[in-house]
Amino acid sequence: MEEYDVIVAGAGPAGGNCAKELAGMDYDVLLLERSKIIGEPNFSTGGTVKETMKIFNLPKKITDSSWSSILIQGPTEKAEFDYNKTMGYVLNYKLLKQFLAHKAKVNGAEVITGAIVDDVIIKNGYVNGIILNEKNERKKFFSKVVVDATGTGGVLSRRLGLTSLQKKLTIGIEYHMNKVHLERADRLNFYLNRNYAPNGYAWIFPSGKGRAKVGVGILQSIKNGRPLIEFLKRFVASHKQTASAKIIDLHGGALNDDTNVKNYVKDGFISVGDAAFQINHLGGEGIRHALYSGLFAAQTIDLALTKNDIGRKGLELYNLRWKNYIGRKWAMASILSKRVYSLNNNGFDAGIKLVSKFDPQDVFEILFNYQFGLIRKYLPQIFKTFPKYLF
Repeated sequence: MEEYDVIVAGAGPAGGNCAKELAGMDYDVLLLERSKIIGEPNFSTGGTVKETMKIFNLPKKITDSSWSSILIQGPTEKAEFDYNKTMGYVLNYKLLKQFLAHKAKVNGAEVITGAIVDDVIIKNGYVNGIILNEKNERKKFFSKVVVDATGTGGVLSRRLGLTSLQKKLTIGIEYHMNKVHLERADRLNFYLNRNYAPNGYAWIFPSGKGRAKVGVGILQSIKNGRPLIEFLKRFVASHKQTASAKIIDLHGGALNDDTNVKNYVKDGFISVGDAAFQINHLGGEGIRHALYSGLFAAQTIDLALTKNDIGRKGLELYNLRWKNYIGRKWAMASILSKRVYSLNNNGFDAGIKLVSKFDPQDVFEILFNYQFGLIRKYLPQIFKTFPKYLF
């Protein structure tokens, strides 16, 4: 019988970091990855801040580029903010996942790829293992705690009723492109325009050596959503930076809203990262937050195993740590994103013209650290120039 202290299903940022941390504490860890090759599919844009590299001790070799400027472009107006220093990086998502899995393995974890997790094993009300579907044969692995890091699908979390299918999702689709004529190789570019990003935004993120990640993400109904590839093609064709660029890869994914989930644990079970809807909708950033959720899960499991208390009460510390991390900021981010992305093009231009007068550091803090209290200092201008669009 295969038995471990912890089984982590999914080797993305949340699962990989959780497995790395726990294996480094000398627990017997099994890390399972659905893809046959760690790091695939390589579907994340990967924009993050410098803090991510420092906090999680990530090497620069897993980055594609650094950024020191932000552009927010509307139909006619634009706002550009220069920082004259490195503010963050565009991660190579594949290399990040491979780095975390490798570190987990070096720390002593067992890593299995091509592992299709089918279900959990429940004994006396506790989750105490998982079932793999291998060539139509079901194979059981047992553990004291199971961590669901299976991404947006969150197959185990849904089976246990922690999450459910959503009527609306933020759907993103992205080209990785070569021979991009970038205006600046150190700038994150965000585009607000309903012609190619209704209820969302488009982006161009440099990824080094004339390459860029070019995508569109919008909130839409699952049943009635228009194919995003149409919007992406329109966006690419409309910009001189990308009109003659060559496609290296096409990938996409879906994002759920964290505010829908209030509890992430069951007896012997924790849900992390995208499986737990832990992504911020204002900018769609997920990697940094997934790394934190994996860390919080590992810390919680360590304490629970030490106390021999792996029931829900023993694991609820994870809920507390996550909620302390996001505070009220994420609920505000969700509200703000829905207001902003639903504007018409005149509203986008009015907003961008206003934001262009903001202090660059305030813009950074609002976009990446969700310090919405900073908006208060601009309320007179907002109420004077922007009421018919936001309120």
